[in-house]
Amino acid sequence: MPYLNPEIGPVVGYTQEHKIRLMAALTDCPITGKLYCGWVRYQVASKVETDGYLEPVLFRFNSDFYYTGVIEIGSLEPATEYSYQVCYLSDFTNSPPQDESDWADIRTFRVRTAQDMSTTVPERVAIGFGSCLRKPSHNRSGKALRALAAMHQETPIDAFLWLGDQIYNDPLLKGTPFNTRESHFMKRYEEFFSNQYVSSILSSLPNHMILDDHEVTNDYVHGQEEYRAESDRYSLRLENALLAYQAYQLSHGNIYDVNNPGQLELVAYVKGQGNFKQPSRYYTSFSFGDVGVFMTDTRNEREIDVIIKEEQFKALESFLVDPQYRVKIVATSVTFLSDPVKLDKADNWAYTKKSQGQRLKLLKKITKLGVKNVFFIAGDVHCHFACQLEKNDQPTGIHELVSGSLFWPIRRVFRRDLGQVFRCGYSDFRFGEALAGAENDGYLVSEPFSDFASEPSNAVYEENGFGFIEVTKDNLTFRVIDSESKDQIRYTFDLV
Repeated sequence: MPYLNPEIGPVVGYTQEHKIRLMAALTDCPITGKLYCGWVRYQVASKVETDGYLEPVLFRFNSDFYYTGVIEIGSLEPATEYSYQVCYLSDFTNSPPQDESDWADIRTFRVRTAQDMSTTVPERVAIGFGSCLRKPSHNRSGKALRALAAMHQETPIDAFLWLGDQIYNDPLLKGTPFNTRESHFMKRYEEFFSNQYVSSILSSLPNHMILDDHEVTNDYVHGQEEYRAESDRYSLRLENALLAYQAYQLSHGNIYDVNNPGQLELVAYVKGQGNFKQPSRYYTSFSFGDVGVFMTDTRNEREIDVIIKEEQFKALESFLVDPQYRVKIVATSVTFLSDPVKLDKADNWAYTKKSQGQRLKLLKKITKLGVKNVFFIAGDVHCHFACQLEKNDQPTGIHELVSGSLFWPIRRVFRRDLGQVFRCGYSDFRFGEALAGAENDGYLVSEPFSDFASEPSNAVYEENGFGFIEVTKDNLTFRVIDSESKDQIRYTFDLV
């Protein structure tokens, strides 16, 4: 029987100095249960030609999780490029590949382990980010990621952060038919993972993902409890959507624990979280030396009046005041500082009076303690810009970097009078105005800025692209790179 490439993946997930997580999935399998039919082999890239690959290790798929599988490979060398291959046996049995011919048609990938940052501060940390990938089967969809792949080939990038709307379960928005079954979600994710530009990033550098509304539907506004209460149909849709999100997007991150079944040396399977078989939370944090990253969940945890629950709020608050991080990056699927002009339509941290209060409480805490070098990054709004928070007309060291559309097929179709804006622009935000809910506290959101803009209204880029952050000893540089691999926004922040 032939060995085949998995239909989805591989996806590189949480990567450390000595460990890498890999995810892959099947799309057409008649067998249910845990399928021990996959194999992974790897080797230091420079040794493949002379020493060949190490012995392949068994890879497990699970039908209960959309036929995905994740393993963690350990005992690797830091800052080292590895060559790897992933396959499965077409009859779904666990017979291992016997010779080189079994691997002849299996794709080969390369990935690099993380720098050893345990005793030294990294000279450079590079992170890409973006959101909102509409129509992944379109030949232009995700085209901007070509530049990221080329940059990674030249100088390694530490991670790409996907900030939500990786899929659109409602491809026709409100005109979408009843998209609820597992098969609907499998189709949407297969389209996403099959995109040529997306797959090149997923297979070559570490990826971390959070969800926004379209992973469920466009009306996933008030969190899971309110959504479930709508109807049994909504409840079933949410159940299948979140299981798909866990399987395809969360499973390769650091949110899951690992379990070594004993018979597999150097390999552990991803399994559950703490004492739970399923994750009890979706937010998490990780770091690159003294650069900390907090990945929020501002969609699933919502309630009618708050944007995150108390446990996540405390975890975020602790992260923001943690002195071990010189630079703090907070990833949120919706904007943190930049509020919409129409506050009654707000879908960000100005969502309600109480969510504005949550934001203000965080800002008061970190400005009182003099915490600097804080960067909130976000997507969602289908445009790109940089701004900062000021207090009493003075900079605070708190910034927002937004990169909102990896691919949105149309430029600007909207009914602003109805609050229906498909791609936001400068005039849709309250730049230069008091932060909503903080009008009496002296907090103001600056005008957007870019080295390329002669005036603020030109510092918002309204086309497709991705955000890129490069942290060095003294600076953080933010760039927005378009589908033609050109910089459209560039600005360098001094670190203190």
